[in-house]
Amino acid sequence: MHSLAWREVSVVAGAALVLLIPSLANLIIRRQAALITALIEIRADTVAGIWTNGLAGFARSLAQDPSVKSSSLAEIRHSILSPDLTHLSNSERIGLLSDTTRLATPKLRYFALSLALPFLLHLNPYTPLLAGGAFDHMLVSAVVVVAHVATIAMIVSAAPSLCEPLSWRTTAKLGVFLCLASVLSQINLYQIGYLLTHLATAIASPSGFGPDPLTAEGVVGDIAIAFSGLQENLVDASGGFLFLLAVACSAASLRAQSVLARQQTSELGSRSSMGTWAAPSIAAGVVAFASTHDEWRSPEAWPFSLGADWFAVTRSVPWVRLCAPELASMAVLVLQIVVLRIFVNRRGHAQ
Repeated sequence: MHSLAWREVSVVAGAALVLLIPSLANLIIRRQAALITALIEIRADTVAGIWTNGLAGFARSLAQDPSVKSSSLAEIRHSILSPDLTHLSNSERIGLLSDTTRLATPKLRYFALSLALPFLLHLNPYTPLLAGGAFDHMLVSAVVVVAHVATIAMIVSAAPSLCEPLSWRTTAKLGVFLCLASVLSQINLYQIGYLLTHLATAIASPSGFGPDPLTAEGVVGDIAIAFSGLQENLVDASGGFLFLLAVACSAASLRAQSVLARQQTSELGSRSSMGTWAAPSIAAGVVAFASTHDEWRSPEAWPFSLGADWFAVTRSVPWVRLCAPELASMAVLVLQIVVLRIFVNRRGHAQ
């Protein structure tokens, strides 16, 4: 009877790990849909502010309206974590509308969960077996690439509309987020997932997946080994303390692109600058895609093989991979400005 009870507990624990797949998939889809809905509502608020007495005046009116109450911690937590989000809390709406810089850059606190959920999918015991973990890795890589592309597109397209270039504080936050996102694409939680499955199995079978019965000392040792491997993976992916250098390079390139985009518009005019966000964004996306390559989990077929070549070049300098998307987009933006300037000057001489 006792053995049967433990077997049932083991089955429940194993089933919980398996159910991570549909549960996390459901949360990922619902959270993305909720985030898009909330951003559409913010866009509606922005348009309303522009068409009335300006964003600052509109935000001030909202803040002074007695029917608009201050947001509680529960409401703010709902905005950041809930898959059922439809509107940001009142305080967050007012804060965004009061700061054009926050409107013009990615909303990191709301996007973070969209990155974390695919990363946690590694803990289940089955998807790591699909094509050697390629499915898990591609899902995280797709989110990372979108983060880089969206950041560059927003900065380059919105910079001319801002009163001044992005502050170093803002670009530093963006740099930390983007570099951390790139690091996550190089980390897998398979050792932790295997450990959880091993312990769930050991509830019914004393030895778990091993030949000898588990002891308290053995469990502690297995946990230490799993987290030691995770720590080593983290250091290899981030470059250790050189991660700070990657953040600095990323922040500097984002700041430079904000300055260059403003100068481009002032010198060449808004019509000549239309659509100039596209090429830098594409460059950032391509390099981010190559930089998320994992030598154990990425497919070998093209275009994934391009990432393998880039990984081989940067194997000893992983921090370069972390900031490379922003450096590439800055290089493309500079080249684009030079080409446009030559074109505009030649057209002016011809007239």
